[in-house]
Amino acid sequence: MQRSHCNTQHLGFLMGKTIFIKLFYPGNEPITTEESIMKRLISNNLIVASITLVVVLICLSTGLVVHNRQVVMQTTEVKDRSELTLLKAAAILNNLQAIDLGLRGYAITKDKNHFGHYQLALQSTQPTFDTLEVLLKEQDYDLSEFRQLRKEMASYADFCNQIITAIEVDSTQQYAAMISQDKGFHAWKAYQGFYKKLTAYEAELNQQAQLDFHAASSGSVWAMIALLLISVPTMGFVVYKLQQSKKNRKDLFIELEQNNRKYNFDPGTPILIRNEYELVESYINNSKKAAEFINHVANGEYNVDWEGLHDDIRARNQDNLAGALVKMRDQMKRVKIEEEKRKWSSDGIAQFSELIRNYQQDLATLSNQALIFLVKYLKAQQGSLFIVKEEGGQPYLDMAACYAFNRKKYLNKRIEIGQGMVGQAYLEAQTILLTEIPGGYTSITSGLGDATPKCLLIVPMMYNEKVQAVIEFASFVKYEPYQVEFIEKIGEFVASTIASVMTNEKTKELLEQFKAQTEQLRAQEEELRQNMEELEATQEDMRRNNQELETKLLTTE
Repeated sequence: MQRSHCNTQHLGFLMGKTIFIKLFYPGNEPITTEESIMKRLISNNLIVASITLVVVLICLSTGLVVHNRQVVMQTTEVKDRSELTLLKAAAILNNLQAIDLGLRGYAITKDKNHFGHYQLALQSTQPTFDTLEVLLKEQDYDLSEFRQLRKEMASYADFCNQIITAIEVDSTQQYAAMISQDKGFHAWKAYQGFYKKLTAYEAELNQQAQLDFHAASSGSVWAMIALLLISVPTMGFVVYKLQQSKKNRKDLFIELEQNNRKYNFDPGTPILIRNEYELVESYINNSKKAAEFINHVANGEYNVDWEGLHDDIRARNQDNLAGALVKMRDQMKRVKIEEEKRKWSSDGIAQFSELIRNYQQDLATLSNQALIFLVKYLKAQQGSLFIVKEEGGQPYLDMAACYAFNRKKYLNKRIEIGQGMVGQAYLEAQTILLTEIPGGYTSITSGLGDATPKCLLIVPMMYNEKVQAVIEFASFVKYEPYQVEFIEKIGEFVASTIASVMTNEKTKELLEQFKAQTEQLRAQEEELRQNMEELEATQEDMRRNNQELETKLLTTE
């Protein structure tokens, strides 16, 4: 699985590299040299350079428009300031005339209305000068003549106030003599000199502003012409390159989908580019499917299927990622099944070995417990175990244990060699596996009735190439080869153990016979010892009698 995951990562890297090359180096011709790469880079950068040039020209045009607007605003401001300046200068003349007329009218008529006009004109003169001075400073105007005019106007105002005093004291000769001096004429002459130069200066300012405006307008026109001459072919080139790029992009997405189907998953449908995002989404979905499929397999979920991979298109996806992952899943599933089979066999052998160690002293108990364990472990419904024995030098099969077999099947627990399938299995020393049970051979009985089994397994148990026992199972389920192999391996343990137990029993029997003979010999030896003791006692009596007899004979002589 780790190898498959690495292959998937490598495939994803190759696909990503292909997309990167196609995005940055569009076209159908292969990239073979640095020169071709440079040409494509230059071709791609021309679009960027062209668009950049157009953007720069637009920015320059926009800047000129902003500049022209500022020039127009400055020209308007200059004109407005010039007009205001001239208006304020004209207001000084108006005030001068109003002062003179008001003074003369009041001197002649003594009418307060004329005096009011005089005072109003006199009072507005000072603010007008102040405003005009500010305007002139803003225009950098030489204020020497303006200050002289202001001084003359101030002097004329003082003179007029003296005339008003003479009028109020009714000194006709005095104010007539003062009026005849015509001080206002001097102020008017000073004003005329100032106003003439001011008018010329303002006209010059307006002319310069107008020239700046015309220059800015001409610059904008030339900039627009340059923008038009450059942008039209440039935009045509950009449109051409964009159309070419669109075609290359379409070819790229077609190739992407082709590679997606070739290397990832082919649904068997025609390639339709209704939406380029659908093709990218299809590639991403296949990558997600691959990741999810691998995660399921990594978690041991081997029943997972690749969505959309049905039998009609399975041949299309034999060599791509989907096919490889399905093959990997099937292989890992087979490995898992084989591992489960090996574990089932090894666990059974381990448990059976423990059972043999616990019951190897008694052949009857061992046979019964071994058969029960194997029937349950194989999930069989019936089972029987036959041990090979001899009688008169002729072997036969004796049923040592039986599990759930109908008693009618084995009224006689002895089976002769070659009799029935059990006897035939012993004779041929080959496993018999039947999935079609002969009629009347056996039936499995339960509370619901009788039923014929679907599978019959008869295994001869061999040790040192000699059959020691035969075991038989009947089941509703067909046994797999690994289960048959398991029973054959178990048979070696059983045969070895049976041989060992029978040898031990025979040895035990011989030991009992030897013990009995030993006891018999001990009894005979004891009887012989007693006879010897009796014989010795008899001999001692005879010897003593002989001695007495000899003594009597000697005494008699």
